[in-house]
Amino acid sequence: MALLLLTGLGSAALSQQAPEFTGVWMQDRARSGRWPAELPYTNAGQTAVSTFEENYRENPFDPGRFCVFQGMPVTMFITAYWTEFIQRPERMTIIFEISKPPRRIYTDGRGHPDDLYPTKNGHSIGQWEDNTLVVETVGLVAREGPVPGSEQQRIVERIRLEKDDIQGSVLVDELTIHDPIIFAEPVTITLYYTPWPDEDLLEYECNDGPWQDYLRELKEQRDRADK
Repeated sequence: MALLLLTGLGSAALSQQAPEFTGVWMQDRARSGRWPAELPYTNAGQTAVSTFEENYRENPFDPGRFCVFQGMPVTMFITAYWTEFIQRPERMTIIFEISKPPRRIYTDGRGHPDDLYPTKNGHSIGQWEDNTLVVETVGLVAREGPVPGSEQQRIVERIRLEKDDIQGSVLVDELTIHDPIIFAEPVTITLYYTPWPDEDLLEYECNDGPWQDYLRELKEQRDRADK
């Protein structure tokens, strides 16, 4: 697995020169990108999509409707809920109003662990390149859905502030997904966040139980239809 050279540069001195991301933000849905209509699937990727479509047919697959945490990169696509960045020299923490656990991007110079256990958010390390935080996330679990993901996903983000005539500044996350199992080439999606300095995140409790019940019900319906 090719890794970015993100070790040894996450010092407090670098962070002191960096822009300040701390605050509450909301994704600007009108400006932010989404999955392209045509994705560069490999044969394995297209097979995964076809299998998913066959399994769910006309039934809606919407974990968000059940308040289910989906993990990276889907977590960063959340709209209509606030996202809070907390910036410290050794770590950037991203807290999602509707989704948990938070993301932790380590900027203290560490690398990825050798014995990394796959999780939905994966393991993220970052370094500052001028005014841009470059983040690499690995160690992700495989993801089922309209756009699947394999355990070989590697996500690279370039997060920065841009001047804006209306908001003063916006947060930009240029997110590139490298997944040799699913995509024949990297896929890049750019997200824009506007500041909400006077807002606080509310608390939402999510439970996977109703979502799992829904999936079991769909499976039972498919099994009955196939008999």
